[in-house]
Amino acid sequence: MDGAALVVLKGTKVLLNKDYGCSDVEKKLLVNPYRTVFRIASIFKVVTVTAIMH
Repeated sequence: MDGAALVVLKGTKVLLNKDYGCSDVEKKLLVNPYRTVFRIASIFKVVTVTAIMH
């Protein structure tokens, strides 16, 4: 996997929902923010960055 999904919220409103890169590089499948499953380690990076930003 060589991709990411980004979602920006304000309250319960989605301001931005964007995907970047490939979920399967060999098959050239793009990341789908609704269907691509990210490993738990990838999620912890987001949690860590969010905590640092606050």
